Amino acid sequence: MTSEDFYYFLPYILGFIVLVWYFRKRVEAGRKIERRWRMFADERGLVEQGGGFLEFHGESHGMHFILDAHTVKTGDSYKTYTRMRIQVPGLPEGFGIRRETGFDRLGKKLGLADIQIGDSEFDKSFIIKGADEEKVKTYLNQERRHALIRYLDELESFEIKDGFLAVEKPYMIENLPEMDMLFSKAGDLAQSLVGG
Repeated sequence: MTSEDFYYFLPYILGFIVLVWYFRKRVEAGRKIERRWRMFADERGLVEQGGGFLEFHGESHGMHFILDAHTVKTGDSYKTYTRMRIQVPGLPEGFGIRRETGFDRLGKKLGLADIQIGDSEFDKSFIIKGADEEKVKTYLNQERRHALIRYLDELESFEIKDGFLAVEKPYMIENLPEMDMLFSKAGDLAQSLVGG
């Protein structure tokens, strides 16, 4: 190989080295997250489930709890979320609630309806669904509404759907205190929905 050949291939060789370094760092970061998640799960008695990437089951406040990494396709890319779900007993049939968005406000103006409780602050903050409107209104008593409003500020993203309270963060949590805080607040919110 001549020196001209060497200089010709040098950018390709350097590019290959950078790619190998980058992927190696990504794999190391992934393993670090896996270790931290397993440590978090061990401390709380959660059991890892097979068949999926980082999925743990156990209990929080006496309710079935699932911690997993949830990946969503958005256009041509994928985004992975940390998701905690707690099965909440005693919810009305078909009950669902989530933070109201700008699209929801537009939908309401166009005639799409959700259940209105009669509490203006609460009705502006959430989209509420359910099979029986009266049962949903009865379930969402003042104590439960107050808890949901309070956690609206404390938890970036939560939704109740299909019998589960789901809390998400738009990345894989690496920081154990952050994961512990999310676990604690999600459990507290679920407990307030059962006890209210």
